[in-house]
Amino acid sequence: MHQPDIEAAIDARVRQYPNVVHLSGWQATDLRVLADQVVLTAGPAHGGSRAPDAPGGRQVEIRSRYLLGADGANSFVRAALGIGQFDFGVNERWLNIDTRTLRPLPARFNYTMLFCDPARPHMFMPIGHKRQRFEFAALAGEDEDILEAPARAWQWLRETHDLGPDDVEIIRQVLYPIKAKMADSWSSGHRVFLLGDAAHTMPPTMGQGACSGMRDAITLAWKIDLVLRGRATEDLLAAYEVERRPHARTIIETSILLGEVAYTMDPARAAARDEAFLSGSMPPPPPFPVLSTGVIQTTHDGTPAPFAGTLAPQGLVSTPDGRSGRFDDELGHGFILVTRTGTDGLLDREQKTFLDGIGCTVHTLAEGEARSFRDDTGTYARYLDEIGADMFISRPDFVVFGSCVTADLGALIAQLRGKLHYVGLSDAATLAVTR
Repeated sequence: MHQPDIEAAIDARVRQYPNVVHLSGWQATDLRVLADQVVLTAGPAHGGSRAPDAPGGRQVEIRSRYLLGADGANSFVRAALGIGQFDFGVNERWLNIDTRTLRPLPARFNYTMLFCDPARPHMFMPIGHKRQRFEFAALAGEDEDILEAPARAWQWLRETHDLGPDDVEIIRQVLYPIKAKMADSWSSGHRVFLLGDAAHTMPPTMGQGACSGMRDAITLAWKIDLVLRGRATEDLLAAYEVERRPHARTIIETSILLGEVAYTMDPARAAARDEAFLSGSMPPPPPFPVLSTGVIQTTHDGTPAPFAGTLAPQGLVSTPDGRSGRFDDELGHGFILVTRTGTDGLLDREQKTFLDGIGCTVHTLAEGEARSFRDDTGTYARYLDEIGADMFISRPDFVVFGSCVTADLGALIAQLRGKLHYVGLSDAATLAVTR
């Protein structure tokens, strides 16, 4: 993927919302966290647009109930809160050369390739059909200005890949540092939260930097949504860091491990690595992490229930009105309850009110039932068979909360209600009076 395309799509979507003020080119200058709100002072940087309430472009105070600091590795928010970072000890430099292809390249460039050469590790990968990325490790003592000079890129491309200006156009050439760090805390008083690189930076070996930031955003968003709608207490927000920190740490550590295997510059270690691969004795990488705590189903001793915290399936389905496509596209997002046979006669009034309150929709594999769907590729029937269940509930971030047989649906819903710190209508009225 080409990340600027994603950033442009996000920007275009944000600008569609009339309730969003978009201050491009502004920067924060001060941050205060109060008992019931956050006060952010901001002003236009060089070339920044004026805010509607900032005559003459002066600074403004932005007051909000919560503030999300997704402001990068050099996060102003993290620094303003005085939050330190744990350093995993990674300190490398790689030269990135992004190119646009001018004519068809040899077939080998259709694949991502890593060259585990201890003299100078390097790699290339296609980005879509029209771009090619090349990267190589900078050696100790190599000058940044020389590495970022176009002549150095052309020399590298010619000597290593026999490519020249007739084959590709260089559209970006930059030396970037590779660090691995994690914020000591991801929040301040349940008012301010760090997301993405502000909370964690990692080597690109697994390609999980932006992915991890997206996971941060979507899981925090649905939790804050429930709180703002009065359906959960602020205690739910503590689950954000509880869930995300161990997940992100595992990805960081695995990324470091894979980088040490692929990109070591120690000839002896490289030789041992090569021998391990050739002999078949190289152990596989660790499994991809799942959630092990937070808003997931647990057993009587508090350990995660089987399959809780894993990702829900995503299959092709058809609806009674003739639509077909991926489940999420056709049946929506949010909390989802998928059952084999429906829920008729299984839910009492209070349970239905709870599911409605959190926006949970029910979908059944049984034909003729309300909200039924056809499992076109058998994805959901197979999944329920594999986990030994009749139904499962997934969260708005596509994580499985839990699963059960039909007889245990009430217990599953009760546990979800407790994990969400849910506030019912009568509870909400009581809270409003006490406030």
